[in-house]
Amino acid sequence: METLIKTPRLNIREMALSDADDIRDYADDKEVMRYLMLWFDMDNNIEDFVSHGIRQAQRNPDERKEFFLTIQSLNEDKFIGTAIIAFDHDSSSSAEIGYIIKQSEWSKGYATETAQSLIRYCFEVLKLHRVFGKCDKLNSSSANVMEKCGMTYEGTLREHIWLRDHWRSSRLYGIIDREYFAKTAAGLLKSEAHSK
Repeated sequence: METLIKTPRLNIREMALSDADDIRDYADDKEVMRYLMLWFDMDNNIEDFVSHGIRQAQRNPDERKEFFLTIQSLNEDKFIGTAIIAFDHDSSSSAEIGYIIKQSEWSKGYATETAQSLIRYCFEVLKLHRVFGKCDKLNSSSANVMEKCGMTYEGTLREHIWLRDHWRSSRLYGIIDREYFAKTAAGLLKSEAHSK
């Protein structure tokens, strides 16, 4: 369980098989899953998700295209949620970030802290040109997180996928490297995360 990123309050590490039970807890929470394009309808979906993350972590760093990560509280090792960095299929210089926070940890700033650290990792460690994220148009909390992280609203994909009980329209946000470095230098973005 190698640590990838540390923030003032969080340890963001590679996934382990032991994370499956904690993921199952949030997967059973309809409010957490409401806007997510993930389907954990059966236990093997969760096991496959965790196993895929572990296999990605074992790849040669130059070939790795996905990071499935576990978010823990720094001092208590308490499970907070999961995070993802996934390279764009069309470009090795661009990646999507995502985060899932279990409901008992909502409204504590963990999503913003996680997203900020993922963006920083993408630009400062992976040396990417562009980082983007998507959220359901109805998920204003996630949209607010991305805006707080300096990402720019780039448009809406209208009703592009059926998501459990509604057609999902996704808001797209992005930030490019020169924007990130300019905003960080101007003190507009926090850069408190530390990579290994």
